[in-house]
Formats: sequence, structure tokens, C-alpha cells
Amino acid sequence: MLCSPLETVQKLCARVCVKKPSSQFDFLFTAVMPKGLGFFDYIKAAFSAKPAGMPLSPNWIFVAAAGMLGVLLNPGFLLLGAGLELGYLLTLGNNERFRRVVNSRELASEQVSVQAMLSGLVAKLSPDARERFGRLQSRCKSVLALYQAQLSLDTEVVTRHSESLNRFVWIFLQLLLTRETMQTTFRESRNAPRFQSLLEDEIADLEQRLKRGTASDELRRSLESKRDILKQRLDIYAEAGNKLHYIDAELERIEQQIELLREQAVVSRDSSAISVKIDTVSSSLGETSEWIKEQQNLFGLMQEGSSSAPQILGQRSSAYEG
Repeated sequence: MLCSPLETVQKLCARVCVKKPSSQFDFLFTAVMPKGLGFFDYIKAAFSAKPAGMPLSPNWIFVAAAGMLGVLLNPGFLLLGAGLELGYLLTLGNNERFRRVVNSRELASEQVSVQAMLSGLVAKLSPDARERFGRLQSRCKSVLALYQAQLSLDTEVVTRHSESLNRFVWIFLQLLLTRETMQTTFRESRNAPRFQSLLEDEIADLEQRLKRGTASDELRRSLESKRDILKQRLDIYAEAGNKLHYIDAELERIEQQIELLREQAVVSRDSSAISVKIDTVSSSLGETSEWIKEQQNLFGLMQEGSSSAPQILGQRSSAYEG
């Protein structure tokens, strides 16, 4: 079976020993390479790479021309073309600048997926909650702008602060979603005393029926099971109010903390002190994050993508083609 030119080149590349990059190159490559991007991903990108504005890759034209010359004129052109193609792919695929281009494009693609996911989550919020979330986003962006303008922090420090603020906003969004899910589930909690009283009366009635001892074994097991379920519902209703109060308190805490960071960025010139403050606050949100995960497991909320904070405050873009 004939293989495509790309498959042929991949098989040849697998047999070639590539010189290991320098330690500095290793650091840059590791720092910018998206998760899961491997050597053959760069080879595939090199095979289809084209300058911006060109409808076709020049490499495709070369492969087609070499194939036609080999078929129509001399098979030697096939070997010559394969050798040149292999050299081209290995050279471009291991080029630091080209890998940066591919990484940038991959990150931009991932960011589009993240933004679509975030848009879907935000759409689940009520209008008031969406407005509240938007306000927090704007405040966090203003904090980052102040860090760059007022404190003149370098890119690495700003990136680290951006990751921490992203985590704040992500936890804030999860709290809002958990809050609305609980409010929907426990909508009756507005009349919690009446519902709790009804549940308590029904449990008492079941207890009386069980004490009479006139029920058959099958009926007794059914009544005991129903009683246990009602007790669990009663416990959940009792917890609902406390959980909602906790969520409200955490939402307000994050909002106030962002305001504090914003005010500190305005009046303080000590970037190290602000860094310590952000790290401390970020660590303190760990308990909140764990609590949110417990509630998500309980209500089946956001089963995907909730383990780490996505890029919410900024969006990478790329003008490169491939």
C-alpha cells in the first residue's frame, strides 16, 4: 500500500537521530510548549506551513512537483525530492522560532475553546450574577493594569499575578454557579419552615405506623426506607441555608479582597509586599476550592474543566498560519 508523502516522511524521521537542543533551548521549549504537543506535531505543522496570505503551502507545491517529475521523467527525482523534503522538515521542525509560532497558534486555538466553555458557563448565570461576575473581571483587569503601569513589574511577575487573579475569578464563577444551582434545587427553602414542618409530620406519622407493628415485613421495610429518605431530605434542607450563607460570605470576601489589592496597587510601591499578599490570599482560597468541589460532586455541576483555572482575564492571539 502506498503511503502519503507525510506518512513516508514521518517514518523516515523516526529513524533519524536529532541533535539534542541546548539547555537554554530546552528551557524555552518547555516554557512555551502546550501540553501534549510533541515532535511529530511540529513536523506536521512544517509540512503544511505557509506564509500569511498564500492559499497553498509552498511545500505542497514542491512535493507535487517532485512527484510529477519522478513519474513523468525520472524516478530519481522521487529520491531527490524525498531527501530534500526530509531535510526541510527536520530543519524547520527543530527550529526554535518555528516552534514558538506553532505553540502560539496552538495556545490561541485552546483559548478559543476555553472562551467558548466560559461563555457557556456564564450564560447559565442569572442577569444579576452575570453583571456581578463582569464587575469582578473588570476590577481584576484594572489591578493587572495598575501592576504594569504603577509598579513597572516585569512580564514574569505580572504573569504570576495574572494566574492568581485568574484563580480568584474562576473560584468566584464557580461559587456563583454553585449558588444558583443550590437555589434552584432548594427553591422551596424560601418556605423552609413550612416544608420542614411537613417533613417532620410525615416522619412522625411513619414512626407511629411502624410502632403499631401491624405492617407486613415488606411494608415495614418500605416504610423504614421512606422514613430514612425523608430524614435525609430534612437534613439537606437544614444545611441549605448555611451553605448559601457560606457562599455569599465567600463571594463578598473575594470582592473585598480584589478591592484591597487594587487600592494597595495604587498607594504602594512595594511590589514584593503585594506579591506576598496575593500569594497569601491565593493560598487561603484553597479551602474554598475544595468545598466547591464537594458541592459540584453533590449536584453534578461542571464535571469537566473545573480542576484548574482557565485564562479568563486575558486572551492570547496569533497571526501565524500553518
